[in-house]
Amino acid sequence: MKHFWVVFVTVLQLSCSSESDSSPTSDLKVALVTDFGKIDDGTFNQSAYEGGLQAAQAFGLQFDYREPASTDDYSTEVEYFVDQDYDMVITVGFQMTDVTLESAQSFPDTKFVIVDVTYDDYPDNLVGLSFAEDEAGYLAGSLAAMVSESKSLGVIGGIALPPVKSFVNGFINGALAECETCSIACTYISSFTDPDTGAAQASSMISNQNADVIFGAGGATGSGAILETTKSNKWAIGVDTDEYYTTYQSGAEASSTYLLSSAVKKIDVAVYEQIEALVNGNFVAGSIDFDASNNGIGLSDYHSTAVTTTIQTSISEILSGLGDGTISTNVNESTGDSETSNSVTCSEVQGS
Repeated sequence: MKHFWVVFVTVLQLSCSSESDSSPTSDLKVALVTDFGKIDDGTFNQSAYEGGLQAAQAFGLQFDYREPASTDDYSTEVEYFVDQDYDMVITVGFQMTDVTLESAQSFPDTKFVIVDVTYDDYPDNLVGLSFAEDEAGYLAGSLAAMVSESKSLGVIGGIALPPVKSFVNGFINGALAECETCSIACTYISSFTDPDTGAAQASSMISNQNADVIFGAGGATGSGAILETTKSNKWAIGVDTDEYYTTYQSGAEASSTYLLSSAVKKIDVAVYEQIEALVNGNFVAGSIDFDASNNGIGLSDYHSTAVTTTIQTSISEILSGLGDGTISTNVNESTGDSETSNSVTCSEVQGS
């Protein structure tokens, strides 16, 4: 299925209010339940929120959200919106796999959409949105290897769930495809909301392994890692959305010149499309896949002069190869594990 993307350029003020600012002109009500994170996390939760807010403004519907304090609250937050007769509930993240499917089965009159998850079988009221994180990660790894001077790279993931592992292993395989002799430090942190531990791991990679490009793929944890990296005058690559506009405050953060790019998943547009389908009465249950072939993933704009025109051309060629199948990431699309052997071993660190 081909998708034609609309590019949204907005400046959003995220407040404590849980409803869209404009008064609804439609009777439809749509809600978002984030993963264990916030709508201003600068990555995937925020991207889903922005897609919902854009749709609310475009179609004049009511849009609300909840931010679970822990995984134990997922079901409660989803049922809150069902009890309030919301027409659609959007959930975010692999950790909401079971809760979302069970809710869809229990409440057939409510439409459900989940980001980053697909199922083998679907009830008629559920859509799963999947993204080729391995391809986005592969592009990030290729870019890192091309820019690196020390030929020592780092990647810091959040909880080692399949989407995160896909990012990480895609990065590793992309980097090694460009630079077989590059060394790669790899760490998973058991939290998406621990920027301090992310920063500490990045600092360690820079000091102990001479890493000069680090990719952060772990929500706020990864954002902490890349911010520490750029403040150390090393290059970094963000994730999910263009972190230049979130973590780096549209360039207000002085070290933003060391942000090369971000490996993006167009979650905002995917969420917008599903709300649009609800509005138009053509919601169809099942999986929708977003990858290089339909422009569903990629790299964001480049924000550093280190990314030369030659490198940009090479990245465009790799993106085309991923899209037409002539380049493979060699990452299992279900588990996120690498299907090719290499010398990289990823450590696991406890997060808070």
